[in-house]
Amino acid sequence: VIKAMAMALKAVPDANASWTESAMVKHKHADVGVAVSIPGGLITPIIRHADEKTLSTISNEMKDLASRARSRRLKPEEYQGGTTAVSNLGM
Repeated sequence: VIKAMAMALKAVPDANASWTESAMVKHKHADVGVAVSIPGGLITPIIRHADEKTLSTISNEMKDLASRARSRRLKPEEYQGGTTAVSNLGM
């Protein structure tokens, strides 16, 4: 799902954008956040440049990020600044 989202954003660059106070910013890379349940809520660690990575690389990174998210060991740059996010929409 992460890779599919990243490839969709590359195929439709207008969808890979964010609003700022002064303008719309189109992003060059697909940085996909993935919702991870932690005690007290959710956090979205980000797979940077997901559009350029293999499925196995994305899988390995996501396992590591999710594990560190649950133990509250993520650095701010690992969960801030994604261009989009995916979630399983709850149980």
